[in-house]
Amino acid sequence: MGTLSGFWQANMDILGAKPKLNLNNRKWFIHSGRYDGPPAKVLDAKLSNCIISDGCFLRQATVRNSILGRGVHVHEGAVIEDSIIMDFCKVRANAKLRKVIVDRFNEIPAGESIGGDSKRYAADSSGIVVVPRGPTRVPVLT
Repeated sequence: MGTLSGFWQANMDILGAKPKLNLNNRKWFIHSGRYDGPPAKVLDAKLSNCIISDGCFLRQATVRNSILGRGVHVHEGAVIEDSIIMDFCKVRANAKLRKVIVDRFNEIPAGESIGGDSKRYAADSSGIVVVPRGPTRVPVLT
């Protein structure tokens, strides 16, 4: 990989009906690490071409072409597109994320818009915005 765009593209390659890397290939199993959390829970959300990990909680949100790590919570009205949200992040109400890599333990504030020409976070030449790792904390599944 070596670059942000390479990392982002490698993750996007596991999405879709015929992914370049099929995580469900019965001849070549790929197992995740052990996670003693609850299953994912989706309440009235719009999902399209996503991978949603254990412990995720989505309520009245929209997620397209994205990967959500373990324990990610996405609140009402939030929209996530073409993004990678790593473990134990919270995306608060009405936040908008497009082509973003959010590292672990972050909380995206309500109404925040991240993507494109971000002034607050680093972006590479292809327009991928990176939110660096948040403060490490014990995961609270609320």
